[in-house]
Amino acid sequence: MFLYLIIKLLNLVIYGLQIYSLAIVVHVLLSWFPGAYETKFGQILIKLVEPIESKLSFIRIGMISFAPIAALFLIQLAIKGVEVIQLILARLMGS
Repeated sequence: MFLYLIIKLLNLVIYGLQIYSLAIVVHVLLSWFPGAYETKFGQILIKLVEPIESKLSFIRIGMISFAPIAALFLIQLAIKGVEVIQLILARLMGS
């Protein structure tokens, strides 16, 4: 029962990481629209996404920042890691 609850909690972590990935993609798309960051929605996205992107801001070539791509890659790695933990826990439940 305890392992089942942990697996369900890890599912929530995965969903949260997927939503954060979507927020990063929307943040990047907003850069194409003038004034989009000044809206309330844009300000919320900036508060959510900028902390991770500022840590990865060194990944830049000229004016082009690859921080969102690096962030998405790291999030996908984290998701895969959580999935592996889920698989291990599921096998422990089965045995």
